Amino acid sequence: MNRFARRIALVVITITIASTLIALLCEKAPVELLVDEELRLDNVRGSFKSIQSSSSPKDADTAAHSPAVARKIDVDIPTRAFFDAIAQSDDFRKQDHQLKWIKQRITRLSKLWEKARRAVFARRPSLFERPKRILIFPGLLSEYSAYDFATNAFKGGYLGELVQWSDLIAAVYALKHDVTVLTRKKMLESFIRKSDDIDIVYTDYIGLHVFRDLWIFPKLKCKFRIVDSFGTEPLFNFRTKNWSPDTWEMFSNWAFEDTRQYLTFFPHTPDNSFLGFVIELGSVDSAEKKNYGVIYGKEGRFFSGKENYLNTIRDTFELYATSKDTLSSSLRRIKNLGILTSEKLQDLLAKAKIFVGMGFPYDGPAPLEALAHGCVFLQPKFNPPRSAKNDEFFKGKPSSRSLSSQNQYLEKLVGEPYVISIDMKNVEETKAALQKIRDSPALQPFVPYEFTAEGFLERVGVYIQNQNFCDGVNLAEGKKASASSFLTGHRPGEAIDGKLDQDTCFWSEKKVSSWWEVDLGKIIKIRKIRVINMFDWYLAKSWKSAFIAPFKIRLLASNHSEATKRDFLDSRLFYVWTGIEKRARFLRLSSLNYNEPRYFVVCNVEVYPSLPEKRVIWPDPSLLVTHMSTIGESCTDTCSGHGLVCERSYFRLINSFAEILKYGNCKEKKSISGSLSYLLPAVSAESDTCYVNDDEPTLFSCAGSSSFVVNGQKANYKRLCPCRSYRKHQIALPVE
Repeated sequence: MNRFARRIALVVITITIASTLIALLCEKAPVELLVDEELRLDNVRGSFKSIQSSSSPKDADTAAHSPAVARKIDVDIPTRAFFDAIAQSDDFRKQDHQLKWIKQRITRLSKLWEKARRAVFARRPSLFERPKRILIFPGLLSEYSAYDFATNAFKGGYLGELVQWSDLIAAVYALKHDVTVLTRKKMLESFIRKSDDIDIVYTDYIGLHVFRDLWIFPKLKCKFRIVDSFGTEPLFNFRTKNWSPDTWEMFSNWAFEDTRQYLTFFPHTPDNSFLGFVIELGSVDSAEKKNYGVIYGKEGRFFSGKENYLNTIRDTFELYATSKDTLSSSLRRIKNLGILTSEKLQDLLAKAKIFVGMGFPYDGPAPLEALAHGCVFLQPKFNPPRSAKNDEFFKGKPSSRSLSSQNQYLEKLVGEPYVISIDMKNVEETKAALQKIRDSPALQPFVPYEFTAEGFLERVGVYIQNQNFCDGVNLAEGKKASASSFLTGHRPGEAIDGKLDQDTCFWSEKKVSSWWEVDLGKIIKIRKIRVINMFDWYLAKSWKSAFIAPFKIRLLASNHSEATKRDFLDSRLFYVWTGIEKRARFLRLSSLNYNEPRYFVVCNVEVYPSLPEKRVIWPDPSLLVTHMSTIGESCTDTCSGHGLVCERSYFRLINSFAEILKYGNCKEKKSISGSLSYLLPAVSAESDTCYVNDDEPTLFSCAGSSSFVVNGQKANYKRLCPCRSYRKHQIALPVE
């Protein structure tokens, strides 16, 4: 009996939901403080009661085929029956506290969701059509979570991820999709055995590790949407030579088709998709505002070293803390109220004029809640910026982010009068900011549109209807494979079994010359081939004789005559050959010029057919605006400098010498692939050599810097950047 079979089976309750999770008719308990101290992605172990439910197909079909003018939205849902049915299960009675926080948040925001649904429908009724089958598996609430999010949510624990999952679940129901929510592996296995026709899967890094053990993982790869608080840049999507040895194992080497499959807490990078969360606009009477300040921080450690800064603020404002720990005697003038319920915190914010940041936590929802209650967020600036180079918090995370302040989104996209960023070690600068806040009229409550329920619902709806990361069917999977030789347990078919695992790779015997071949069964026009040599860079380096390169890919006709070929000479973990557009039946990988016996290792081969001529690109390609970066500048910064945002979906439209030539001359033209291709297309600042990316845009990065070291010398490039306009306070969506 395996380890999963020994786990206690949980009961899955399937209930018909007419439209959305809004009014939850159940016992109402206090909702705890919505302040996220540290958005962590722990390989954790906790537990959560799973729900399985689905919308009515009949309702969805009726809505999809009714004229827009005649359609009505059902805003009433059978919430009592839904929760009563769950509560009747033995497992739910034993673990009622696991569901309580999410249940209470959706209850509290029910009127907000109702209003948002009506508003979005009035403007964009198409978002409620074409219902999709959606599976939601929050791994952080599964039995594989080492941190008990559900329990600790009521003890001053981390809430950011719970906020995001709560809002996502509410939104997909509100949009009338067929939704199933599961949080146990056994239930997930049972569900998949009965139904594998899933359109979208929402999960997180912990959930990905659960899915990776399941046979369906490769089939779902392009359908995953990973809720990822801090984001994952393309450079970490595959392990390449540029991959940092400090990156945690759980974050690396997932090899997704597009890093827009990662959904972030804030719009950190356009390489990912901004999911966000919902903030409720507070009800504030400006006449009730007092000279109060509320400190952002629930743990005593956040106050350490900030005594002078806080006492300077205390000279101007009466300060309140909400820390679960006792504060030091040097902060005795500050009143510590301890952990507050959400209602009590909102009452306090409604009276306060200032919300005080201490530099940490980064990117939490609390500052936006403060703005929603008419507070000014006073936050520290960082010089030098904080990143993995100087801050342990960022080490191991799959991002090169560099923060110039505690909440960079609020600094860059909101700013004064709602957000004032200062050097908290500069007493005079701090005093000047405090006087400005004290003497200014009380602010009206403010929430950026993208953090309202309406903005969130619209964004999720647009993503669901427009984002498609699937290339079609992998033609090689499950076909007949052969080879010149193979080791026991590593037969040729291991390379096309659909399993992305180091243990299921083809290995040849140790030879000077080796080959591997797959028969696709018939002649077909091929567009793209992807070959994964090995999954682990360190394992590959320890088995230097197992690197596949140098090797060649040959496409062969039915009589084995050669249709086309390409040589790959450098050592990498993966290789992509795209834009082939040749007809062939066989694909053969062959070693090249081995001067000593070596293993020939192939872990995964994918072959994709030609796409329809009129492939839809979203956002609309007519919005493309190109700009050339300065030396050392990322495309994110280049586009931002022109009031635009980098759009990685336009990569194919700019990856050509013709586009580069619009900005100058090319003394030499080179088409390259490999670990540096994430910066291309680009021009060398030293030689005026123009480079285009010979790979698929898997590695293309908006965030990538255009200065790097090659052969011990710094190489400087100017990048050609794909940019587009965006709606104010809805950066994920283009101007319509």
